[in-house]
Amino acid sequence: MMPAAMMGGGVPQPAPQEKSASSSTSSSSSEEERPRKSRKKHKKDAAPRSGYITTSATYVMDCPRTRKSELIEFVHAPFDACMTADVPSDALDLLIWFLTEIRPCAKTADLRSRTWQELYAKAKTCNARVVHSMTEPVFHYARRCEGQL
Repeated sequence: MMPAAMMGGGVPQPAPQEKSASSSTSSSSSEEERPRKSRKKHKKDAAPRSGYITTSATYVMDCPRTRKSELIEFVHAPFDACMTADVPSDALDLLIWFLTEIRPCAKTADLRSRTWQELYAKAKTCNARVVHSMTEPVFHYARRCEGQL
């Protein structure tokens, strides 16, 4: 005949431990009911999305596609997310180049921006310079032509 410990599949099982009478039942039950503390932060406690430019995005063309789309939207509002949703990343690079004259092969470190918001503000300034340089000659040419009519 087999021993009683071996009947449960061949592995001896430890005997269940009994609670000692000296410990209070209220403290032990509250400890058992308490949920374990998780080391992970809950979503509501988590920090907001980091706004720092990562070191992996060393060139403008290596930036994530969503950041390129955000930059274009920040610079020129009619190019919103719906407009740039189906545009490939290479075309977004060209659009950034046309709007701001920031080349896709430009290093983000050379733009001296630590956060994406700083980069967006600098791109907005570049766009204002581009628009001004494009409209100023046309404006002066039109003023010269007014006097001749």
